[in-house]
Amino acid sequence: MPKQRAQLLLDRTFSPEEMDRIKRGFTTCILPDSYALSEQEADALRRFAQTSGNRLLYTGEPGVFLANGTPRTKPAFPSCTQTVAQLVAQLPPPAVRVTTPDAGVCVYRYRVGNDLLFALEQRQRGQSSEEVTQSVTTDMRNESVRVTFAYGDARPLFDLRSGHKVGESGHATVDVPFERPALLGFCKP
Repeated sequence: MPKQRAQLLLDRTFSPEEMDRIKRGFTTCILPDSYALSEQEADALRRFAQTSGNRLLYTGEPGVFLANGTPRTKPAFPSCTQTVAQLVAQLPPPAVRVTTPDAGVCVYRYRVGNDLLFALEQRQRGQSSEEVTQSVTTDMRNESVRVTFAYGDARPLFDLRSGHKVGESGHATVDVPFERPALLGFCKP
């Protein structure tokens, strides 16, 4: 299955050139309540949506106004009756994610040169991460949490502190300490 990524556009105006650059490598674009769109932005979004395998998901009526706030005679896109949660539910699961339900663990990805590293950290109350579907744990026991982790790569994955192999073939079981993140990578330290 090809890797699928989502690009969330929030409170920002993108030129058509930026839209063309953004769409490379992304298969899904989410527009939350983007009521004002220029003709160039609307055209770039239509081209993105018409590309085979791409998805354009939105809430409300995108483009009911021109970029300068002038009402259009006809919205740039048909209205949507789905909520953001319903739209997000249509997305495929990310390749990198904690697969243990309600674990309260955040996943952070880092690139150092060509190396990809992961940090798994117990989420504290009020903390958030790029994994918007995880719930925050309210049980503050100050203990390690064992989670399963999908990372979308066939190579073995190692705990960078201990040197132990924690996973292979895209799946790992990791103990995430309470006060510090579990650091993971593809090469043995």
